[in-house]
Amino acid sequence: MVEELFVLLALGGAIAASITDIKSRLIPNKLTFSLIGAGIFGYLAFGVLRGDFSMFFASIKSLGVMFAIGYLFWMLGAWSAGDAKEFLFIAVLVPVYPAFLYTMFNPHVAGYPFIITVFVNTLLAIFPLVFVYSIYLALKKGIFSGFLEPAKDPKKFLEAAFVITAAISISSIFLGRIMVLLALLLLYRIERKYRLLLSLLLIVAYIILTSGSLYLQTMLVLTNFAVVFFLIFALSLMLNSINILRSDALVEASRITKLSDGDIIAEEIYIAGDKVVRDERSMVEKIKDAAKTGSLGALHRRGIGTGAAGVTDEDIELLKGYVEKGLLEDPVKVKKSMPFAPVVLVGLVAAFVIGDVMLAIRVWLYG
Repeated sequence: MVEELFVLLALGGAIAASITDIKSRLIPNKLTFSLIGAGIFGYLAFGVLRGDFSMFFASIKSLGVMFAIGYLFWMLGAWSAGDAKEFLFIAVLVPVYPAFLYTMFNPHVAGYPFIITVFVNTLLAIFPLVFVYSIYLALKKGIFSGFLEPAKDPKKFLEAAFVITAAISISSIFLGRIMVLLALLLLYRIERKYRLLLSLLLIVAYIILTSGSLYLQTMLVLTNFAVVFFLIFALSLMLNSINILRSDALVEASRITKLSDGDIIAEEIYIAGDKVVRDERSMVEKIKDAAKTGSLGALHRRGIGTGAAGVTDEDIELLKGYVEKGLLEDPVKVKKSMPFAPVVLVGLVAAFVIGDVMLAIRVWLYG
């Protein structure tokens, strides 16, 4: 009965957080802290009554693990404090997979703390939800053509799928699945025209050398090629949709005088010598540039008000001063937040029903 109560509290809290996040883009501290307290003191009281503190210690361990992950993501600016605290109350309330749910579902339970399963499921849920949300905003803002930008050049996806299929094929014979990455690295060190020719030779070698009929092996290669092509193309659309959200749909211009405490700047504004620099590159673009130049400066740098906490009143006054001195043009780009709590709710429900989605996919693929 106690376990069922904590599960209901976790679900109810996640639903309440989703509603408030959608309505006001905020998750109240009263909600998160009260549920964290309910979990800690509830399991402690349960331990005293039963003389068994295993669930209390599991709850504290789960809280510690999620606190470390949440703090890291908050420092990186990926989460707001409310999002991190939502994971914390789930970690405390449901530290292990609830035993009574085994009678309802056939979950794939991993060996690590249950909150990691919720966290991973949430990350996986983000991508399709962002995909749908970006389509909605693209249609609303009349920028849908930009959403389909990757479809304008299918040739690069076909070539990439061809090379990856060759790497998968030859690895299954000589190297094993774990060495697919090595095969890819070797192929991509070769000049393009030779890479495609070698990929073709590797696929032919796979069809000839493996047991079974040539027809079945050829159909397997074609199936692998189609699946890889679809995955690459879908991932490209996903990344492009995230870029649309970042650069167009979830960004608006705001006069610095209109900024308020907590607003998050969507561009990196920092001092370089006697100049104020504005950097609008995404993190992906920064990583690419860092790989090309070998300079990691942009990855370590933190602009004014770009973190999850947003700008402070002091930051706003500083930006106003830059404008007055002619060092910075007004307006600046400000992020409009996307509600994240509903995605956490999806991850939690999936964790109850399916268990660890990554583990379930692995079992489905490899048995």
